[in-house]
Amino acid sequence: MEGRIHDRIEGEHGFGYDPIFYYPPFGTTSANVAPEKKNAASHRHNALEQMMKDWKKKSGANND
Repeated sequence: MEGRIHDRIEGEHGFGYDPIFYYPPFGTTSANVAPEKKNAASHRHNALEQMMKDWKKKSGANND
């Protein structure tokens, strides 16, 4: 996620820098966005999802 430091603290969700991290596609800070929406844009979340899929495929597991 590429954004900027907001000029004020906004929101009550998340942790760390979320209340001051303004993400232009959301039009608000990360702390004002539902976790599901934030995770959809998060490179860490997406990388973890892909790693889990790859791990399951390599280990032969078929469940989600």
